[in-house]
Amino acid sequence: MADSTTDFITDSMTSSTANPMISKGDSSGIDRKTLAYQTLKSQILTGKLLPGTPVSEKALAMQLNISRTPVHEAVQELVREKLLNVMPRRGTVVSPVSLEDIRQLYELRRILEPQLLSLSLPNLNRAELEASRDYYRRCVSTPGSENSESDHDADFHLFLSGGSGNSYAMKILRQLMEQTLRIRSLSNIWDESRYISACKEHIAIADALLRDDLTDACQAMNLHLNNSEAGYRRMLSENQAKEEEVKWLWQ
Repeated sequence: MADSTTDFITDSMTSSTANPMISKGDSSGIDRKTLAYQTLKSQILTGKLLPGTPVSEKALAMQLNISRTPVHEAVQELVREKLLNVMPRRGTVVSPVSLEDIRQLYELRRILEPQLLSLSLPNLNRAELEASRDYYRRCVSTPGSENSESDHDADFHLFLSGGSGNSYAMKILRQLMEQTLRIRSLSNIWDESRYISACKEHIAIADALLRDDLTDACQAMNLHLNNSEAGYRRMLSENQAKEEEVKWLWQ
């Protein structure tokens, strides 16, 4: 690949943005393929590497001070997860996110999460559920004050489904939540009104579960998923429109 591509990928993969527990040449007790996989995947999911960005195996291997073989294996794994695409004459690039991707993602979440919630309800830790509700109440009262690098949205949804006892379904849900994080990162907009609404929707789900009202909880979950899909579709459409406007101005 061209030197400019190699430089871009190397510069964007500093240890501070990939994973605070990973430093160059230090596998921190994990194998080298996993190190490359986690570093590259983190860059993609958090939007550090944008759709269409070329990925240089050589650059990543140099960044992590490892050979290219484990990097190649990590890249192939991410291709199978559809986070990377192999393009003729372009090499490996970060895969795009489309409105259709969002539709399919939330269609599957609407099928999966209410069912997992019904299985998980008898096993939910009420103290943790109350703590989650209180966290989102704080978020509503002081928007932005509780923001951190943690993906609290994913943590909440995985917690609600974690008592289902279905490891296969949980693996799928974790993958869906990773894709949701990527969409949120790529939206590039912090919409305070939607943020507050999402927090209130989480509170409604938690309140229903604390009342042992599964019907209300599932209805609140579906409302939340519908609103989230609509919000991300709007934000992605707005971003795409802005990108097209910039292209037109440069013509």
